[in-house]
Amino acid sequence: MDPFTAAVLAVVAVSGVTSAAASRSQGKYQESELKRQAEQERIAAEGRELQRREELNKALAARQMALADSGIAGEGTPQSIALSAAEKIGMGDGA
Repeated sequence: MDPFTAAVLAVVAVSGVTSAAASRSQGKYQESELKRQAEQERIAAEGRELQRREELNKALAARQMALADSGIAGEGTPQSIALSAAEKIGMGDGA
């Protein structure tokens, strides 16, 4: 093999190794970026869940206050609450 061909083959081999190393590096970077994005989405989802729970708790507290203001106990099943309300209404009518 003449020196020129050997030099060309060496350059091609070095280029291939360099390209492979760059591809591997790019792959590792992309993997770390995807993991970072997944972690950010997990944190955002937890934030949305906390906000949803806070809104639910506010709604439940408002409902409980409305029941308390109307004289209905906020304990028991919906049927027992309805029965208690009906009894209170019946007592108020003089029945």
